[in-house]
Amino acid sequence: MDRRELLKTIGILSGSLLINDYAAAQKNAASIVLENGKDQLSIQEFQKFYKTDRSFTNLENGFFGVMSEPVLTAFIENTRIVNSRLSGFARLEFPQLYRDTLALSGAYLKLPSNSFIFTRNATEALNIAIQGYPLTAGDEVVLSQFDYDSMVETWEMLQKTKKIKLIYVEIPSHPESAAAIVQLYKNAVTSKTKVVHLTHINHFTGLILPVKEITAALKASGVKTILDAAHSFAHIDYSITELGADLVAINLHKWFGSPVGTGLLYMKPELISSMDPLFGDVKQKENSIYKLAHFGTTPFANIMTIGAALAFQQKIAPVVKQNYLQELKKTWIDGVQHLSAVEVLTPVSPQWSCAIGAFRMKNMDAKRAVDKLWSDYQILSVVRNLKGGDCIRITPQIYNTVADSERLVKALTALNNA
Repeated sequence: MDRRELLKTIGILSGSLLINDYAAAQKNAASIVLENGKDQLSIQEFQKFYKTDRSFTNLENGFFGVMSEPVLTAFIENTRIVNSRLSGFARLEFPQLYRDTLALSGAYLKLPSNSFIFTRNATEALNIAIQGYPLTAGDEVVLSQFDYDSMVETWEMLQKTKKIKLIYVEIPSHPESAAAIVQLYKNAVTSKTKVVHLTHINHFTGLILPVKEITAALKASGVKTILDAAHSFAHIDYSITELGADLVAINLHKWFGSPVGTGLLYMKPELISSMDPLFGDVKQKENSIYKLAHFGTTPFANIMTIGAALAFQQKIAPVVKQNYLQELKKTWIDGVQHLSAVEVLTPVSPQWSCAIGAFRMKNMDAKRAVDKLWSDYQILSVVRNLKGGDCIRITPQIYNTVADSERLVKALTALNNA
């Protein structure tokens, strides 16, 4: 399905398939983005649909993303509909809307129907994947120091309960080559290795792993790969299935712009039968992905708004978005990497990073630096507890400007000379 066909499908779902005041609300909220045949927007045009507090410079967008105004309008209207029409809407109408959104998302992501479920976030998706994967005592799992803290803790829990063994690889902050990283993972795999856990873009330094090369190199070994793509989806341009990972978790509320509380888990259909549900459900078939999706009451408005976020994201070419985020990162890194007190932990090359970057100050600890950036310059950043020493993470979003990155350069130059 190409872009125009997909937009047409969204238009249909927003009109004839959806009913009553929900349809009217969706049509009104999405009217600005459902314009078939029009060219995609430039960065400057795209940015006009974001209204954020400019009393400070937010460079901590890694926590969660931002909804555009059309998506926010849709979310508010959807919340009003659920709140006014109550159980009649939730029981009689929402199930079909849910199925429509699944079908639309599958077409957008090019995923087969029985291969993915919506979750509340990537952490939940990864817990379903990690805790549901069949492992026994003595099985080995390969991790790295860049994997998300909460997921490492989940593996550590299984180390205690299932008696598995965790093997860690140490990935350099500034890799020499993709082949060198692939070799690190190949060297860590033994006859006992069952799973390699990969983080596409880590939340510490923003390093992009060469996932496609790693999964290709491990394929012959029979080892399965679980991919944390929480930060990479709708951030850099790729296709989920082309990465070659067996299970993939993404967030829809970071770079994609859906409401907070939306994520997705994909897995190759042939793995479903062997997976154990994290939440009890004995009514679904063993080979049905929905046996893993027994979550209880669903955040209705969140799911209902995914289509609006999808429509809005269709209005900008992924590569245009990616290149602009690269520019924001490159501007501040190029501006500070010569400073004597600044240690940049993120490679500036597009091969290795996009929007997310990190640094350390040699003349003050990370918390003090973050506090100074906020109190003295009204720049919001965050400390990340990275092995080898805490770092300061900088994460601009699509609504940020080059001037925001330049403001950071001026602030760090002053801190460098303090």
